[in-house]
Amino acid sequence: MPRLHLPLPAALCLVLAAPLAAQSPGCVTAADLAGGIRVEYGDGTAEIYSRRDGAVVHVRGMVDDVPSYEFEIAHGTHLLSYRNIVDGAVDPASRQDYEYGIPPEEMPVPAPGGRWQASVTVTSAEGDRQEAQSQVYDAAGTVSVGACTYATLPAIIAYDTADAYMEGIRVLPELGIGYMLWNETDGVRSETVRVVSISAVK
Repeated sequence: MPRLHLPLPAALCLVLAAPLAAQSPGCVTAADLAGGIRVEYGDGTAEIYSRRDGAVVHVRGMVDDVPSYEFEIAHGTHLLSYRNIVDGAVDPASRQDYEYGIPPEEMPVPAPGGRWQASVTVTSAEGDRQEAQSQVYDAAGTVSVGACTYATLPAIIAYDTADAYMEGIRVLPELGIGYMLWNETDGVRSETVRVVSISAVK
């Protein structure tokens, strides 16, 4: 099943003070976020994560290497904006902005066993709306991709939408990124995605 991105995608970023362990040559590190980190999935889709100002990370999603959407997040779990890309250009009608009432750098950083709730003002072409959001973080673990093993922090984000939208996220704290494992709409959950490659953008 193709990787599904609904109007409320999320990806996570979190930076730890020390790495899990020495990695094999060629494994990416948080330093690669400055030039971009590319995550490839088993269905042929990919996402490129790159650091913007301060706590903000920009993510661009591609299908068969064609840009399809982009969004910005703070501390990984706090979605700041989202828009579709059509024929190489941003579709203005698809833009959604998310206002939490505090600057991005002051938003809470996810931690194992923690949770956070917020009331968010969402601005779109249809106007403004208030939307409750709940984030829950599980215990830390590890995941292997190729020859590289990374620390992980599983998370679930629930949005107070008409379709009861939820996402399961796997954070890779050492890299400062995270990716969506699954999403759920009206109680129907998508297949879990499979990451096949994580590399630095050349």
